[in-house]
Amino acid sequence: MQKTNTCDGIDEELYSRQLYVLGYEAMKKMQKATVLIVGADGLGQEIAKNVILAGISKVGIYDNESVAMRDLGAGFYFKEDSVGENRVDAILGSLKAINSYVEVDAESGELDSALASYNIVVSVNKALDYNLKLSKKCREAGLKFVVANSRGFFVQLFVDFNIHVCYDKTGAVASAGMINHITAQKSDKQLLVVLADGAKHSLEEEDTIKITKDGTSEFYARIKNIKNRSEFVVECDTPFVPAEKAFYEFEQIKTAVEIFHEPLEKAMKMPGKNVKHEYSYEDNLHSLFMGQNVDDKELKNEFDWSNETLLAPVCSVLGGFAAQEVIKGASGKFMPLNQFFYFHCAGLFNKDAVKQQRPSTPTRYSDYVKLLGESEFNKLKGTRLFLVGAGAIGCENIKNFVMTGIGSSGMIYVTDMDSIEKSNLNRQFLFKADDVGKVKSESACRRVLEMNGEYADSLKAYTIPVKEETENVFSDCFFEGLDVVSNALDNVQARTYIDERCVQHCRGMVDAGTLGTKGHVQVVVPHLTESYGSTTDPEETSIPLCTIRSYPNSIDHTIEWALAEFKSEFSESKDDVSINSQLSLIKLTEYAVSLFDLHFNKTVAKLLATFPPDHVTAEGVSFWLPPKRIPRPIRFDASDPLHLGFVLATVRLYCEANDVSFSHEAVESLAQDVRLVDFDHEKEALAKKHLVEFEKDSDHADFVYAAANLRARNYEIKEQTKHFITGVAGKIIPAIATTTAMVSGLGTFEIMKYVLQKKEVRNSFLDLAHPMYAAADPIDCTKNTYKKDGSVVTYTLWSRLKIKDRPLGEMVDELSRCYGDRVTDVSAGARILYMEAMPKFNKNLEKTVSELVGCVDGQKYIWINAMTEDEIDKELVQVELNR
Repeated sequence: MQKTNTCDGIDEELYSRQLYVLGYEAMKKMQKATVLIVGADGLGQEIAKNVILAGISKVGIYDNESVAMRDLGAGFYFKEDSVGENRVDAILGSLKAINSYVEVDAESGELDSALASYNIVVSVNKALDYNLKLSKKCREAGLKFVVANSRGFFVQLFVDFNIHVCYDKTGAVASAGMINHITAQKSDKQLLVVLADGAKHSLEEEDTIKITKDGTSEFYARIKNIKNRSEFVVECDTPFVPAEKAFYEFEQIKTAVEIFHEPLEKAMKMPGKNVKHEYSYEDNLHSLFMGQNVDDKELKNEFDWSNETLLAPVCSVLGGFAAQEVIKGASGKFMPLNQFFYFHCAGLFNKDAVKQQRPSTPTRYSDYVKLLGESEFNKLKGTRLFLVGAGAIGCENIKNFVMTGIGSSGMIYVTDMDSIEKSNLNRQFLFKADDVGKVKSESACRRVLEMNGEYADSLKAYTIPVKEETENVFSDCFFEGLDVVSNALDNVQARTYIDERCVQHCRGMVDAGTLGTKGHVQVVVPHLTESYGSTTDPEETSIPLCTIRSYPNSIDHTIEWALAEFKSEFSESKDDVSINSQLSLIKLTEYAVSLFDLHFNKTVAKLLATFPPDHVTAEGVSFWLPPKRIPRPIRFDASDPLHLGFVLATVRLYCEANDVSFSHEAVESLAQDVRLVDFDHEKEALAKKHLVEFEKDSDHADFVYAAANLRARNYEIKEQTKHFITGVAGKIIPAIATTTAMVSGLGTFEIMKYVLQKKEVRNSFLDLAHPMYAAADPIDCTKNTYKKDGSVVTYTLWSRLKIKDRPLGEMVDELSRCYGDRVTDVSAGARILYMEAMPKFNKNLEKTVSELVGCVDGQKYIWINAMTEDEIDKELVQVELNR
């Protein structure tokens, strides 16, 4: 990988998405940390992979055991020819190839001698006695200690950071905003703070805030009570003296928290204090891992039978969680686990497998057969699965599928239209530097064949999106040939379309998604649960245009303005304007400096001339009340890096739009003594051979960064880093490998349950920052009703009326008889086929539905919706084509 460190030794291009989760300070601490992983089986590999991707300075691997054939079921870096070789030797090359910035070493000999070189030690799948001794050694040496144990469908995680400082508990952006007024409560040290209209906070009790008056004086206060999201009560150390016409703002101050952990020997004896309880039987799981008996015999029998079994999806869940705890220990970011976490994937263990077990030659799938039974495992092997998306979650999913045997004698179809970028390498672990520029789906399939060659005839990669325009490929015939769909997409529109196709064909779907440290898994089961599209997130609140244009009060407003200016200046062709084709560097520099003067000086001065700072409205109220901020004009100063940055970015973009050679040095020199050009921006424009569309991972962000911060400077809004502004402008989704691994493991469990028709399917929700994990039963699909011939008909989104293709008029009559009510509207997707109230649609009544809608190869059905006179949408209508 080409190293391109650009800020404090951090490769911003590689770590781009991770930086939006962890931040620069945490990354700098991680680049000084060293981690020793004791155990190189599948779980050890998962933890190592995630820690190396994150950019820890040095990772050591210690394991004296040799690779066994059954290790290949979870150890994705083991090969068949690795059997008999030392585990560390077998995987060291693969681990080194993950991240060239991380030193990866093999440790051998006595473990005690290796400990001195590391800050954090992770013990993987070791016995309790071993961990107690290692825990004591780590305490004596002042090392942080993590235990990760996996056994069948059971998980144990333990964290001992001794005395640890957490610098940021949640990682959320610090809450800040304008204050409308402050009033004293019981005393002049207890104050009610009411925010400006429209402002919201995300504070919690005992948070610390800084209140600034008129941008100069300031005082600190603690949150004592949250009234609502726009009012709170604070307590301060000094009396508050109110001032007329004062302008107040607040900003959350993140304070460090000291964490105190107990050593393993002490913590294990206090499960009530140190076991994180997410569901009802963690205490039983704690007892089992401690070698104690429990009353739940079924649970104990499964635990005993699972001895020395290791499953890939379990490794993903625990490996993601454990690696995030390591990152917390190295960086001081987010709250560490206190101190035990247990997880049990209930519902998959086949207790009859004990009776079915027969002596056999070990294979890579031996552990799966032991826990599922041969019959159920063969069902998994025969699965026909469609994986949509080969990005971060997709890479983890396909790895888990080929490790687990899912689809090995069936088929796994993978599609993704995107090509690999350098920023992907930080969490899409299947890809390496030499894959950059290649298509994700094809590269992912090629890489996992190195992990399990049995899939040579069971993997098929597509390089096209799944949408209406590709239904000739992903047709009705294609979907009817599937057992289940795995959604690994990062946008709502595509997810909704896949969901719609799964509902049409009554196919199960498991959707997984992440946002930084947060993740979810949703299971969609035909005829039983709601679908992905059954609920929608609230739409983003739009910013009023007048606020963006003239009265911004937050950095979000100035970023929105900068994006709008980018689009207007470089992405749109302008009609009815005079086009200036003089595109020498000196003319472009003159234009850029004049554009600066227009936006940040003249326009602001004009606004102040219209509404001076002391302007009063007709109602006798000051015009410049919060949330309005009084702006100040800025004159161009070539010595100011932000001013010069705006000019350089503007000239560079016009050079790009016109195939003109750009010189940074020449423009910087010209800007020192350039004349201002008086021009009418509404009537004059520079020529553009090509329109330039904003791309977040390019130098286009330089223009938005400079423009947004200059606009903020106009209005005395706190300026932000280029990284922050690019994230907001580009709507970049924060992402880290640990969350991705965990949701993939959880999603793979649910796919296994669905294929094996298990009842205990679960939706999952997690936030590794706190940390939090919760599971819940999927929501039942809504039952709707209508009356027909005096009786009540019940239907859901999964219900169907099946009907042969015929003239629309005949279909309307038949549907009217089926519903017992006159059909008034018929549509196919967004297309209206018939509307009784509009006679122009009557001409469609003589044509067949297929003639009206059209068909593509592989299409067997047309899906239409009908509404009757009672204005109730009825069951989905499946029109079978005459083929």
